Amino acid sequence: MLKWLCGLFEEKLISAVSLKKMTTPFKEHYGFGVEIKEVDGIKVVMHVGGINGFNTTLIYCPETKTAVIVLSNLNTTGYVWDVGFLSQNIALKMVALAHNKEVVMPSERRVIPIQFNVLEQYCGTYRIKMGLDLTLTLNKNHLVAQFSNQPKMTLFAETEHIFYSKIPDIQLKFVKNEMDIVTHVCLSQSGYELMGAKR
Repeated sequence: MLKWLCGLFEEKLISAVSLKKMTTPFKEHYGFGVEIKEVDGIKVVMHVGGINGFNTTLIYCPETKTAVIVLSNLNTTGYVWDVGFLSQNIALKMVALAHNKEVVMPSERRVIPIQFNVLEQYCGTYRIKMGLDLTLTLNKNHLVAQFSNQPKMTLFAETEHIFYSKIPDIQLKFVKNEMDIVTHVCLSQSGYELMGAKR
């Protein structure tokens, strides 16, 4: 895969014109068969895939000519969106390390206690996108998150407004309006961010 990647970006497999067309976004952050975006200030060209328990991620950073390839045959979390996210999460952390960025693993993040009445404010259903809702409930002193037709996951508080899940590696940041009422949640995972409005 590394030889193929070198051949591609050294213009041995396709012309410079075709390579530029392939790596120029034309639909949001998608080019032809690849995503082109910035992650933590680093421009990346990447492709993620998965099937039947296997998932893969290939990332190339054109400005530093850095390549990261992660192949996995372990996909056991049971979350539909984890097809590709397991390898992608690892690959993005490796890209960050290669560019001297700080990487914090879920097991290294701090956990603070949050009062029950504060946690209650976050409970409810958030519309992430059409067909995908996020429902938050309480189990003792923990928030529990569940996406549409997905397993439940326990959330841990890093601050009063920022929570995370250990598996999968997801962060939720709650947003309030000027009346101190929770209106939105920002979901971050593997370089993606989605905003959901509370229903």
